[in-house]
Amino acid sequence: MRALWRLCTLSAFLALSVGAPAVRAQSNPGSAQPPVSPLAAQRKAVADAVTAVNQARSQLAQARAKVSSTFETKDDWIAAKKALIAAQAHYDAALKPVLAALQANPDYQKLLDHRKAAQASLQAMQSQPRAADTEDQKAQDEQLNQAAGDVVNDGYALNKMEEDARNSDGDLGTAKEELTDAKKTMDDLQAQVTAVLQVDPDYLAAQQQLTSAQQQLAAARTALSGAERPQRTTPSRAPTRSQ
Repeated sequence: MRALWRLCTLSAFLALSVGAPAVRAQSNPGSAQPPVSPLAAQRKAVADAVTAVNQARSQLAQARAKVSSTFETKDDWIAAKKALIAAQAHYDAALKPVLAALQANPDYQKLLDHRKAAQASLQAMQSQPRAADTEDQKAQDEQLNQAAGDVVNDGYALNKMEEDARNSDGDLGTAKEELTDAKKTMDDLQAQVTAVLQVDPDYLAAQQQLTSAQQQLAAARTALSGAERPQRTTPSRAPTRSQ
């Protein structure tokens, strides 16, 4: 009888020893796995699609640079770039005294100060809370419209004065013509690159890959938006009262 009692006691001890780790694991909140978001798969698909689009854009830029490099070492390209840089420098130098004269013009400065004040007034009124009374709301709207109109009208007037000053200066007009011609020459050379790109297999493949990646990104975002909609519209359940 005593031997049987010892055997039962030993069996119970072993059972408790084996079950203890499982009980401890269940009771330890630190060992519990975090809940998986029901939108995790859709969000990962969007992130992967964004990465694919960026990679495709990089490959497209590399394909374009590869074609452009075959042109940029030619004499006409080198000469056109130098002419464009020189024309831009000439224009900038001719523009400086024109702008300086505008800054010294009292009418220009008065108009500029008025526009700055109107902008500050408009921002201040936009930050104010909406009036509760209908008449006060009407007055607020009138003041806002007045300030906004001043900003726009002053901007047009300033642009007109600047344009007139640029057009009336002979040196600046000559520099502008030189810059326009230099830009047109460069644009014509760039058109040669565009023509080659339209038949370049590497560029066309990269362009198709970008289009496909963008379509996949749009589909992934649509799927995520569709999955998020039930999450936003599902009402939360009210807590039940204990009986």
